[in-house]
Amino acid sequence: SLVYGGYGLIMLANSSGTSMRPGFAMRTSAWAQLAEALPLPGGAMVRTGALMKAGVGTKRSAWLVINTAILWISLAAMFSGIVVYQQSRELGLILGVPATALTAASLGWIIFDAGWAQMALTLAHRLAGLLLMALRLQISFAILDHAVDLESTMPFALASIAGSASSIAPAGLG
Repeated sequence: SLVYGGYGLIMLANSSGTSMRPGFAMRTSAWAQLAEALPLPGGAMVRTGALMKAGVGTKRSAWLVINTAILWISLAAMFSGIVVYQQSRELGLILGVPATALTAASLGWIIFDAGWAQMALTLAHRLAGLLLMALRLQISFAILDHAVDLESTMPFALASIAGSASSIAPAGLG
């Protein structure tokens, strides 16, 4: 998780034409994950501050963090919509269609701002993060002696991500 989060910060810095040391990025990622336990957008604030420290302007840092957070939420909602669609077509469409549109808009902005290569890296990074989260959830259910398909963890992943992003509840309470 720390390597994943650190790499994400490095990618954001690179997309702005600056660099970030891996050790600094991973330490910042650890602090950001801790800050996500607070009922405020602490993780986003820590990541924005790290980008500013790396030389990225305030406005751009905030927008990069916000856009990748939107991508994170929309991808989780899109995959959750696919899972829900299997049980209830209507609910799956209500969740999945807007999430797909939001994902496309977020990816489009990355293409416009930083190019196709950065979009591909960002998308691959976020998909790897969802896979990591799904695997952790699957292992958690297995520890409780309850077998769950990897795809069935997506709504739980979305709940955790949305809980963290909403700043109403700490991420673990999602």
